[in-house]
Amino acid sequence: MAVTTFDANYSQTQSTLAHFGEAHVNARNQLNNVGDRNFLNERRREVDDAAFAKLTKRDKKRAQTDPSFTPRDEDFSAPVTYTYDPSVNYYKVLGVEEYASQDEVKAAYRKLSLIYHPDKQTSLSSEEKEEYNAIFIELKNAYSLLADNPSRRQYDYWRDRDIARSEVRGKTPPNETAAFNAAEALQRLREQGVLAAAQKKPSATVELNIFCKLEKFVNGGHKTVERSRRVRVRFSNPPEYEVEYRLFRIHIPRGSVPPFEARFDGQGDMHDD
Repeated sequence: MAVTTFDANYSQTQSTLAHFGEAHVNARNQLNNVGDRNFLNERRREVDDAAFAKLTKRDKKRAQTDPSFTPRDEDFSAPVTYTYDPSVNYYKVLGVEEYASQDEVKAAYRKLSLIYHPDKQTSLSSEEKEEYNAIFIELKNAYSLLADNPSRRQYDYWRDRDIARSEVRGKTPPNETAAFNAAEALQRLREQGVLAAAQKKPSATVELNIFCKLEKFVNGGHKTVERSRRVRVRFSNPPEYEVEYRLFRIHIPRGSVPPFEARFDGQGDMHDD
């Protein structure tokens, strides 16, 4: 059994060719293309107008929340400090509001750096270090973008334009791409008791008398002492502690006069308060 299909548009074209000729059909197609382009241009203008209105509103509000903010036309021709993805909410990455001042952006980055900076990862496992390093890269990129006003304005504009395009077309705004969320992460750390520990000194300073041979004061040398201290188990909630043993190497310069003092601040027992 043969199956046939009917293409009404093709049949109409063939009928027009038969009655009016090929020139007429080509002219009609050109008119249709012009109409399509006009429609698309009109939609594009609507999106442009809506995006510009959002930009103007945003600039006015930012000027109210941040006295240091001064919008300039050349902001949009300046090179960006980071090649951003408009679908990523870099404000959430740093845990700040969209109209946060530059000082607030800087303060948020410094606060998070106290937790995720590589220098703060000495007590972490290799798996935790890898996770924290990836997070710190996200934080650096977000800070590089939001701390630079021209880059931030360009990022805000293209985010607003995506929203404006959805509104003009009557569609749902685009979803945000998953990324680090500082507010959620800090809340988890608070619940685990880690954030409070990170904001405190790791321990108290204690004084300890150590005796060494007199010739070390004359000729110089080193004195090694092993000490134990109580340290908190990471992520434990309620707090749990374990004993840690450490070797302290004291350098005694040549010609030192007894008593000689060496300080190791913050190396005593950890505590809850």
